[in-house]
Amino acid sequence: MKFRLTLLIMMLITIPLSAQDFTGELNVGIGASQIDGDTWFGYDKFNGLAGFMVSINAEKKSFFCIGVQLCNRGSKKDQSTNDITYSKIGLRYVELPIYLKIRTKKKFVFLGGLVPSYMIGNVKSFENGDPIPDDGYYKKYDLGLALGVEYQLVNRLWLQYRFMYSTLPIHTNPNQWNNSMNLSISYKMK
Repeated sequence: MKFRLTLLIMMLITIPLSAQDFTGELNVGIGASQIDGDTWFGYDKFNGLAGFMVSINAEKKSFFCIGVQLCNRGSKKDQSTNDITYSKIGLRYVELPIYLKIRTKKKFVFLGGLVPSYMIGNVKSFENGDPIPDDGYYKKYDLGLALGVEYQLVNRLWLQYRFMYSTLPIHTNPNQWNNSMNLSISYKMK
């Protein structure tokens, strides 16, 4: 493990970088999510997200990005069912997205990467809004795979769509996974 870390650091040191190669961006957006495996179907849980990313120009058309985002995920039961269990699950995460972005056209960028996440809270509530205490069944860590596309609206303003799916079960029930779609606006600073 130490050898791999040392090798990675040595490779990163050899990449020529200057201050002009870094770009910061602020993100704010909305999303829809579901928990696959909870028997509540559909992207019925609407969420918010906000964060900051830093891009490092690796080539003329490719960028490595890392950031910090606050993001909500979860699921919501369809109110037409007769199920008397809780009706909403809200999972709050701090995400550390790591992306490779590739510019294909002047205004289009495709992205893919990993989204390690740490849960900072979860809320389950009944239909009447009464909260249910944390039962400890949701795991604190998540690792998602993300794919997305960005479109340049104006000079520094971009619209981003991202799909993210967990690679690890999020619950002690090994059949539950985060599944989310986000639409955000990014302001890129130079």
